[in-house]
Amino acid sequence: MLNIFICILNKILYSKYFVCILNKTIIIYKYTEYTKYTEYTEYTK
Repeated sequence: MLNIFICILNKILYSKYFVCILNKTIIIYKYTEYTKYTEYTEYTK
């Protein structure tokens, strides 16, 4: 199987969210100007 990795950068208010899809796993990174990747949320289907 091929590994498909797609990242989408969304900017909401003062926060930036990286929505990444690796295979069937959805990973959400929360980015702020003060700290990088302060929150890590992973959803697996």
